[in-house]
Amino acid sequence: MLFLYLFIIFIGIIVFTLVAPFGLVVDSRKEGTNIKAYFNAELIWRALIVKYEVMTKELTVQVFGITVFHGFVQKDKNNSGENDSVRKKTIKKSKKKRKKNVRLSFTQMLGVIRSGLVLVSKLINSMVASPFILRVSGGFPNPATTGVVFGYYHALNGTILNALRKKNSKIQISYAPDFSKKSFDYQLYFALHDNLVSILIPVIQFLWSYPVRRVIITNFF
Repeated sequence: MLFLYLFIIFIGIIVFTLVAPFGLVVDSRKEGTNIKAYFNAELIWRALIVKYEVMTKELTVQVFGITVFHGFVQKDKNNSGENDSVRKKTIKKSKKKRKKNVRLSFTQMLGVIRSGLVLVSKLINSMVASPFILRVSGGFPNPATTGVVFGYYHALNGTILNALRKKNSKIQISYAPDFSKKSFDYQLYFALHDNLVSILIPVIQFLWSYPVRRVIITNFF
């Protein structure tokens, strides 16, 4: 009977966590050599707050407003060499097991892109009072390649991206080409405010969609 009570409590905690409010803010940008990446996650009515700065590896964990951990995430220097050697051996074994690396066909790529845009659209619909900003600027060594990419952007901007903006006016996606040199800068900011169930279901649907499922099975199994 005690085991049954503990099991019910455990299931209740999982369900409560899944339906409780969840917030995620991502702020990342690159300007020249300056890179910034920041994550802020809030769970269960801000009872649990996790903040992480990617570049400095600074992690802060707060429970009910009390900071229970603040420090820097670092690798274990003593085991780094051993872990690297084990990782290299694992990669070599996985390469031997994989018979061939199947490249994505144009049809598969379109299917994955279509499923990915559906996922993004569903996630964007769950955003509350926050914009989705993605600004990319850059170019390739060959200006002709930059022009081709800019042409693809214009095609997407007039069709798919325009359709996404009609669903959510807070979406800002742009690309500024640089024909003078090879470069890449970006700004990404978005905020999700929902519960974990509303976020997990679109992700599971994306992974289970036929194009994505076929690519995963073909390339990794």
